[in-house]
Amino acid sequence: MTNLSASDLTTLTVLIDGQPRGRLATTAKTVERLRKTLAEVIGDAAATVIDRAMVCETFGGAEAILKAALKGKTADDPVPVETARMGAPDTAAPAQTSDAQRRRTKATAAMDAAKTGTLPVPPDFSAPTHARFRGKLEGLIALAERGDIEGLRDVTINPVSSSPKALARYRDLCVTALQARTEVTG
Repeated sequence: MTNLSASDLTTLTVLIDGQPRGRLATTAKTVERLRKTLAEVIGDAAATVIDRAMVCETFGGAEAILKAALKGKTADDPVPVETARMGAPDTAAPAQTSDAQRRRTKATAAMDAAKTGTLPVPPDFSAPTHARFRGKLEGLIALAERGDIEGLRDVTINPVSSSPKALARYRDLCVTALQARTEVTG
């Protein structure tokens, strides 16, 4: 159907009217909510715009298509769609930090800490989803506490889902932190 994730589709929906939204049960329902929200703003042209956005390979492409459609619709209205929906025209909406920006900030902070030799906090694998990866996480923690850089590098992780991706990030941060420690101690 689309290369965009449900999270990407929700972000696009929020872009239209500025209303915070939660996750829906399926991607199909998320697409339908996006269609409905866009139709409320730009009318019948929404179907064509959504169809074009859904075939984009990246979120940025879909976002550009949506912004172009919104810009074209608001030509007779001097107030941007986000501001018009959120408050009075003369009141600027406060800057909101997106989930992606927060994740980037946390990732940057973790990398900066690792570069100073601080071992990262292990990811929280208490949810049932992560059950089969807890053993591998414990192994990574043990290797990191021992300072075994080569052992950490030798751990094979296939990052195909959220759990192994978190493991790979943790391992890489541990390697960076341990290398920084060895450079300081000589």
